Amino acid sequence: MNRRPTHPVSQHAAPHRFRLGRAGILNVWQYDQQEFAFGDGRLLLRGKNGAGKSKALEMLLPYLLDGDARALDATGTGRTTLAWLMLDGFEQTNRLGYLWVEFCRTDEDGSEQFLTVGAAVRASKSTNSATPFFFTTTLRIGHDLQLVESGQPLALDRLRAAVGAGNVLDSARDHRTRVARELFGLTDAARYRNLVQLLHRLRRPTIGDRIESGGLVTVLGETLPALRRRRDRQGRPQPRRSRQRPPGPRAAGADQ
Repeated sequence: MNRRPTHPVSQHAAPHRFRLGRAGILNVWQYDQQEFAFGDGRLLLRGKNGAGKSKALEMLLPYLLDGDARALDATGTGRTTLAWLMLDGFEQTNRLGYLWVEFCRTDEDGSEQFLTVGAAVRASKSTNSATPFFFTTTLRIGHDLQLVESGQPLALDRLRAAVGAGNVLDSARDHRTRVARELFGLTDAARYRNLVQLLHRLRRPTIGDRIESGGLVTVLGETLPALRRRRDRQGRPQPRRSRQRPPGPRAAGADQ
């Protein structure tokens, strides 16, 4: 799982867009140090019930995109919290951990660009609380940036020195604004909020139950923006093509 797969430019549908490359968990919940390698932006986690597959996803995405700790639990029950992840079964007084996701893209000249989005989470057993500090950087964890120093998670002041103090934020709102701009090229907060909301809804365990009933199409239609009508060479709107039957989930997602 720790190998980084190669991504031939000719085989990727959109090589100039950021795609998921790697992700990692360091000293959070029951994870000591784990790195996940994505294959062409995709990741398959296999394991027995209770092995931590769902918890890994809850900790990483979409949390690192919006910083909303209230929505960590994929079921919507609120049972998973940052404090619980950091302090459950932990005997010491304080704990520091890291969550991170690396995105990569290939420029037209063939060079690869990387963007790492992460959070350092500091927890205190005496106050039963956990505080995240979000960061974005073009440095690659394990290559240009080491999150373990002298056998311990990198201290916050050392993180700030490595990535730049201005790239470490304690505000989830400011973090969302930065991720929307640097990762998605969006400056419209409402549009980015709709995008993240869609990710939260699609990761619910019951989403598969709605495919046959057409519920998934409804979710996509409610969340994604409407399509712009095509125009001819004179700038006049072209009529939409009629469909013989309603599109399935794959077609709906592709049209968006």
